[in-house]
Amino acid sequence: MLSKSYLIVLFSIEKLLNTSETLHFATIFNKSQILSYFVLALFLILLFFSLYRLLFYILFHLNFIKNHLNIPNKTIMFFNSKGELFHFNHNAENMLNLPLREKKGKSYKIVFNSLPQIRSHLENLIVNGQKIEEEFTLFMQNKILKGHLLGYPVIAFKKSLGFVLEIHDLSKEIISEREDLIHRLVRKMSHDIKTPLATIKFSVETLKYVIENIDDEEVGESLQNITHEVNRIQAITNNYSKIAQISRLRINIVDLKELCTELISQFHPPEAVELVDKISPNARYITADADQLRVMFKELIENSLDAVGPKGEIVINTFPAAFTNNKKKEAICINISDTGVGILPGVKDKIFEPSFTTKTHGTGLGLVFVKQVVENHQGEILVDSEINKGTRVQIILPKELK
Repeated sequence: MLSKSYLIVLFSIEKLLNTSETLHFATIFNKSQILSYFVLALFLILLFFSLYRLLFYILFHLNFIKNHLNIPNKTIMFFNSKGELFHFNHNAENMLNLPLREKKGKSYKIVFNSLPQIRSHLENLIVNGQKIEEEFTLFMQNKILKGHLLGYPVIAFKKSLGFVLEIHDLSKEIISEREDLIHRLVRKMSHDIKTPLATIKFSVETLKYVIENIDDEEVGESLQNITHEVNRIQAITNNYSKIAQISRLRINIVDLKELCTELISQFHPPEAVELVDKISPNARYITADADQLRVMFKELIENSLDAVGPKGEIVINTFPAAFTNNKKKEAICINISDTGVGILPGVKDKIFEPSFTTKTHGTGLGLVFVKQVVENHQGEILVDSEINKGTRVQIILPKELK
């Protein structure tokens, strides 16, 4: 009985031990499985972020390459390892005046047959492996191209895949720099001429006063001629200054009320002439070149003063407006109206032509400057006039010039 009980207990313990061992192995198996899943999930997450990052860099560089290819005034051409043209950007044909689409897949020698200067540089790159980085000047049929030439190989795994040729057209930048220099010289010249002219004019007026009682028509006529010529030179000098002023835009926020107040204070019309501004608070501020607007307002005010004579009214007013061809674009309308003699119908069509003038002392450039300023600001100008009733000049400018 005892031995039987002992055997039962022994088998029970053995069974329990076997069960515990099975549970132990199952637990170990479950833990290792969970760990494997966790590692796999972590790997997938890292792979996802790596692929996302790679995709981001690919898109970024594709966008960079696209923008790089479409830079204005820049030609980019791609040649394979044999020196055959296989791709180029859309600026290339216009800049080089070459039918590149017809020459696709052909050797650089054929592509640049008419431009030996570029061909020789490209030959050094393709045959001798010499990188290109040079300033150049190309004399073509109808233009001169000045710029920077850059050429380099594309290498991967120590093997040449092809060559890239970049041509940067610097003509506009060079012309712009020269224009700036010329304009600075013009401003300086105008300033240097004005001082002695003022002295001459003052001296002539003094002489007139001194010899007022001398009965000599020839002397009086000579002094009058000197005064007339001095005034003419002053007008020409002023025009040179204006040309320099309207050459390039320098955009800032302009307060039209402040600008008009400043300009009106510089004029001294007859007592019976009223010169006023009525600048609307809703059309007071504009992004523009203040110096160019100053030239525009001065010319128009001077014309109105000449038109009204000893008596009349000149009004400058503004209001919000829209362009006739783009209603959504915010604009400001500047009206300068007077009660002067008006403009003859036959004359009205010619007022913006260079050198056309109805004034005995005019140069015919005033309204040319006005039109140029309006065009510089991407605006519109309209002139409405009626004989013996007056003239209204309407200028529409974008509120925010971009």
